[in-house]
Amino acid sequence: MRLVRSLIPVLLFVALLVPVTARAQGAAAVTTPTNNYWFTLFGSVSQPNDSFSDLAEMGSQFLGGVHRRLGDRLTLGLTMGAGNWSGVDIQFYHDVQITLDARFHITRPNSRMRPFVQLGGGSYQVVSEAEVEGVEPERASESGWGVNYGAGVLFAVGKTARLGPVVLYNSAGKIPEIGSLVGKGDCKFISFGVELVMPMGR
Repeated sequence: MRLVRSLIPVLLFVALLVPVTARAQGAAAVTTPTNNYWFTLFGSVSQPNDSFSDLAEMGSQFLGGVHRRLGDRLTLGLTMGAGNWSGVDIQFYHDVQITLDARFHITRPNSRMRPFVQLGGGSYQVVSEAEVEGVEPERASESGWGVNYGAGVLFAVGKTARLGPVVLYNSAGKIPEIGSLVGKGDCKFISFGVELVMPMGR
């Protein structure tokens, strides 16, 4: 049941892509560079999900990556980034990730709008930090494998760049414990943000 609830925002976003895709298919084409490599920059607000929502408040996530075009519709990218959240009481949480992400674009490269779905996975490090006044901060970290999936739609901006909304769900592994200050749980969160995509090299 929890999995179903976590999927709802992503599924709703994908449902919104249906009319967008229909328009994109009928819209006038744009001249798009045929670069093989693309740089991506993603900034978002990040909402803790599942048990993580009991421990942390809304935070932020920033990602940067390089995607390799494998055809008109498929790309494979290496993404690095970090997330930050304030704890409900005195805790702070940080997430660092390196993931390999695959994207399937619904429309062709010369479409003005390019909806896509994404699936990725890789290495996540989750850090719990407790700060108590007059006491040296305590930190604990745990590394492991995690996954992400989501969807987005990129609009042509200028001659070469693209910009658009993206929703990503992340399951980043276990939350490290610091005594009784940080409880057990999984670091799961949904990021709602905007991504900028720019060509690089050829």
